[in-house]
Amino acid sequence: MIRESQYGSGCADQRLATPNLPETAPKWTFSICFTGKYSAWPDHSGDWLHSFRGLSGLTGATPWRQNLTVPKIMMTRQNVVYHNAAPQVTRWRLAFCSKPLRGIQRVLIGSALPFFLASCAVEPTRNALELPAVALSVIGNSPVVDERPDFRSVFCEVLRSKESFDPAGGCDDYLWRLPDEKPAAARQLSGYAVDSRLRILIVGGAFGDCYPPASTPFAEDVNRLKSRGVSIEIVSVSGRSTVELNAKTIADRIADEPPDDTHPIILVGYSKGTADILDALTKYPEAAARVSAVVSIAGAVNGSPLSSRYLGLYDRLLANLAFGSCPPGDGGVLGSLSRVTRLSWLADNTIPNHILYYSIGTFTTPSRLARILAYPQRQLSRIDARNDGQLLVQDQLVPGSKLLGYANADHWSVAVRMEDRFPFLAHRTVGKHPFPQQVLLESILLFVQRDLIPPVLQQ
Repeated sequence: MIRESQYGSGCADQRLATPNLPETAPKWTFSICFTGKYSAWPDHSGDWLHSFRGLSGLTGATPWRQNLTVPKIMMTRQNVVYHNAAPQVTRWRLAFCSKPLRGIQRVLIGSALPFFLASCAVEPTRNALELPAVALSVIGNSPVVDERPDFRSVFCEVLRSKESFDPAGGCDDYLWRLPDEKPAAARQLSGYAVDSRLRILIVGGAFGDCYPPASTPFAEDVNRLKSRGVSIEIVSVSGRSTVELNAKTIADRIADEPPDDTHPIILVGYSKGTADILDALTKYPEAAARVSAVVSIAGAVNGSPLSSRYLGLYDRLLANLAFGSCPPGDGGVLGSLSRVTRLSWLADNTIPNHILYYSIGTFTTPSRLARILAYPQRQLSRIDARNDGQLLVQDQLVPGSKLLGYANADHWSVAVRMEDRFPFLAHRTVGKHPFPQQVLLESILLFVQRDLIPPVLQQ
């Protein structure tokens, strides 16, 4: 353990493990924010250090206690308040003091920085929350239709019906109510059961096959609906491949469904899965002709500014490395998600107009944001604080779709349970599983089936 009295306030003073570091060594300083009570610096038993070692491939002692040619890592503690001799750490400052980065150094810093920089998220300002709903699309695309009031009625009613679900708040805590949303007359659902005639295919997002079931969208809810006789499946796409490769997989999966006009096919896309679906519908008209509806949840419709920012790092250092259980695929996952690529695609393609489209957007506050998503959320907040840590909210709406609402969730909690696999990296201040995914999915399906199956025919 390194005690409080053993360190100073600057990088050059923090040479406890690096006594030969010159005073003139170049420095790169980043602020990171951890909360929790420590009587001293955390050692290698700390879970965040395990995360760093797991990324870097190091074992044994913590990285700065080894004689390795990696960037020297020092930390200074700030804003310490003592509570019965157990200081409450409210802020840490991390300093990298190194020569120009090479090889393993780039891998270590590029991989570890998001983890160290987590929790520096930006709270949406009052001005941001007072803005009306906005959709960004290319000229000539169909406008988005506002169905937020009606969907809110369905969502709130389903939420109240879930006796086994103990919500941390009311309905409005899970769906944002922006100032331009009109009130809706209360209406009763004809039933809470998802119609067994629906055929639902869910397409996951980038890296979605890497850490199943935590990275599989609505994994528990799919099994629950299957047990009730609902035809619902996850389409197995390559989470690290291009939109084009996955589009073929989706088209082939649709072709496997037996022809039956009385059993509508609904495609549900999460994150990059939405872009995969839209490409499949334009490239494979025979498959598109059999689809009745498409639902986008936090869909990467316009791509993300983060894609271009990290594309070079991924291609040079990470594209051929193993990520959990998923293979490298064709390596084009991030390139497919750039805003230039996706917006150009929307300008060059017309999605089939016989299909009904629905969109759910996501953005949230720091308390509901997974720790590892805090740094990208901060980057995106330079453009708009209304983002989910991966996508800007205005980039998530399918042209011509019905806007069902904006979920108060980050990019993960709306559909996947990464906190089950990575409890530290996906930690949220509000606690584990902060968003009712089951309620969201069933509400969407009930809303869609009302459009596809006349109420008199619904079971």
